[in-house]
Amino acid sequence: MYEVVKFSNTLINKREFIDKEVLLKDTEVPGLTCRIGKQSKTFYLRYSIKGKMKSKKMGNALLHSVPQIRKKALKQLLRNEDGFGADFETINDIIDGPYLTDARINRKNIKPDLSRLNNHIRPFFGHLKYEQINPPLINQFIEKKLETLSHSTVDRLSAIARKIGRFAVESGAHPVNIFISWKQFNKDNTRTQTMRREQLKPFIACCLQDKNEVHRDVLMLCATAGGRIGEVKRIKVQDVNFDNNTIVMPKTKSGKSQTLILNSFSLEVIKRRVAATSNEWLFPSNRKIGFHIHYPRCCWARVQARMLALGYDISDLRNHDLRRVFGSLAAQHSDVLTTSKLLHHGSVGVTMRYISYQDEELRETSEAVARAYR
Repeated sequence: MYEVVKFSNTLINKREFIDKEVLLKDTEVPGLTCRIGKQSKTFYLRYSIKGKMKSKKMGNALLHSVPQIRKKALKQLLRNEDGFGADFETINDIIDGPYLTDARINRKNIKPDLSRLNNHIRPFFGHLKYEQINPPLINQFIEKKLETLSHSTVDRLSAIARKIGRFAVESGAHPVNIFISWKQFNKDNTRTQTMRREQLKPFIACCLQDKNEVHRDVLMLCATAGGRIGEVKRIKVQDVNFDNNTIVMPKTKSGKSQTLILNSFSLEVIKRRVAATSNEWLFPSNRKIGFHIHYPRCCWARVQARMLALGYDISDLRNHDLRRVFGSLAAQHSDVLTTSKLLHHGSVGVTMRYISYQDEELRETSEAVARAYR
């Protein structure tokens, strides 16, 4: 009898033969098993070809890591027409079979893919047979999505669809990748919106006027410390360290814990929240007892309206752009590498997309060069 577990190198290394052979079955790749005997630990793949079950040795656990074995097993399954136990009659069959298996093996985070599949690909294409899909239908899907999505987001859907078609071809079930006709736009979707220096103090004043103190403090912390709003709202009181003025955020976009540096302004915001919080969260919800807040969209809209009344139109800014405002200000007083570390970016190239230089700053720099020639 197989014990169903999620394979990992640590798990395989720890499991040992005691009285009888140990049989393990992986939760990630269909049919992938591991037999642990007296002298060896061996991976096998059980799959079906034309209704007949086959078993193939994948390798020894001492010589191959779990990720290597999974990739090898996936390739074997794709070479077999019914290796996943399905004939891929619909797009959902391909998604649930090879696509998601490959994603779980090769990607650290599959949540973005799952969101795009469930919200866009599955509702339109999922129930259709592969043979029913044609270029006019794909164009109809593109036109519909462009009404609400950006070109770059539609390009991401294109990449997913092409991969689905590739799996259909590699499995031998279909001869042609029909999604290859889906042309990408390849448009630059980098946002450059930020606030000018003269808008900063009015922005803080408009925030302080808001009646929802918790939501306004979230916005001000993002603007003055550079945190992502999705991470900032989940800060707990125990995460704050007043000894060195930092916040340790255990759950972040990268999947790793990160330390948010607090300056004098953001420290005032944190002290105010610690003193006023009603539960373990720094930004507690007033609707759900014991939970943190959701996104402060209404507060953000009110702040934008107040700014407009003062003559400053920031209607094209999103709350995530406050992080770009912080990055642009930090870059004026430091180098790009330091700014990158403050924003916790994986590369300086990402940080460069967050830094926006105003015309006045560029003219001042250019004039400095001119003065050198005089």
